[in-house]
Amino acid sequence: LQEKRLQLLAHEQSAATRARLSEFDAYEREAKEAEAADKRKLEEIADRVSTLADKFDKLKERSQREREREREKEKAKKRERERESEQEASDANAASKAEIKADQQAQVAAPTETDDTGESAAHSKQKRLRKAEAKEAKEGGA
Repeated sequence: LQEKRLQLLAHEQSAATRARLSEFDAYEREAKEAEAADKRKLEEIADRVSTLADKFDKLKERSQREREREREKEKAKKRERERESEQEASDANAASKAEIKADQQAQVAAPTETDDTGESAAHSKQKRLRKAEAKEAKEGGA
């Protein structure tokens, strides 16, 4: 009888152990599945981060190209303004020279008058014109 009890007890303990082992295996499987799911989620997140980083880099490059284009446009505008300014100065210089030449020709054609110093008015005016021309050339060259 005692032997039967021992066998029955051993059988019950064996069944309990198997049940615990089975339960442990189930927990272990669940843990591995959870770990694999977490790993997949991390990989998905890493992929998203990589994609966003690529998009950011592309946007940054595009922005840089746009800024460079704007700088080039500004440089072109500046060169155009400088060219226009030089052209205006050149036109003004040519007009001034033409005016001086016309005044000189008018003086040559005008009758000679003398002022208090005894110089002819035409000669005095020509001196003034030469001074003005020299001053303008100095300003234009500077």
